[in-house]
Amino acid sequence: MRPIEARTANQARCQVAPTLLATILTCSAPIGLADETLPAIQSYLAAGPIENFLLQPEALPDDPSDEFYLVFDVRSAAEFEHGEALPSAEHIPYTDIAPLLETLGDDRSQPALIYCQTMLRSTQVVMALRLLGYDNVWYLSGGIDRWRTAGKPLTSSE
Repeated sequence: MRPIEARTANQARCQVAPTLLATILTCSAPIGLADETLPAIQSYLAAGPIENFLLQPEALPDDPSDEFYLVFDVRSAAEFEHGEALPSAEHIPYTDIAPLLETLGDDRSQPALIYCQTMLRSTQVVMALRLLGYDNVWYLSGGIDRWRTAGKPLTSSE
């Protein structure tokens, strides 16, 4: 397959994927849940690509809580305990989203910045939260590694 044909095929798959995801989740949702699930998925898909919720470290204040009410570090416990963290960050491992949901509460417009080491896990958490209807959650481009490279301040997490 030539590069142009491959790119066109990938673009077609990217256009079909959101509709397919919505259909699969709606059809597989238990009766009663579909009424809540479909609007959340439609809102998530209408917001555009996940890159729309990416923030650059250079564009943020030295303490992100000055701009965001809540800052979450979703790295593993081992990563968090033996390193540094962004100022005002609350550590909640990405595998345990329940405390994060409790902290965010029922206000789905609560602003929050979520980061991890490089941004892979924080992207997953932001995607999950947006599917749940939280429309003001963001993730940090490049994670804490990029924050450090940008010369931004860190606090000890020990």
